[in-house]
Amino acid sequence: MCEQLPRKSRVAVKINPDNDWDEETSILSRIEFWCHALTWQKTEDGQKNRKKPEPILPPVSRKKIKEKQNDDAIGMAVDIDEINKRFHYKK
Repeated sequence: MCEQLPRKSRVAVKINPDNDWDEETSILSRIEFWCHALTWQKTEDGQKNRKKPEPILPPVSRKKIKEKQNDDAIGMAVDIDEINKRFHYKK
């Protein structure tokens, strides 16, 4: 039944977020980014290479970045011996 739904339907997008980002949206995103980048290059920030514009990312990329940030925030459990080894601490 899901196969009969339109590509951008809420169910199809929930199953695969890529469905929300078609070729037209991707091309428009690139155009917007490059127009923004060309304008930025003429500003004082652009000449000093500060505050670079960032492209609009597809939903899947944003999800991966968010998951990566969550993983980094949570961290991982490490044994005290491993910490001592990393910091070259000798007893």
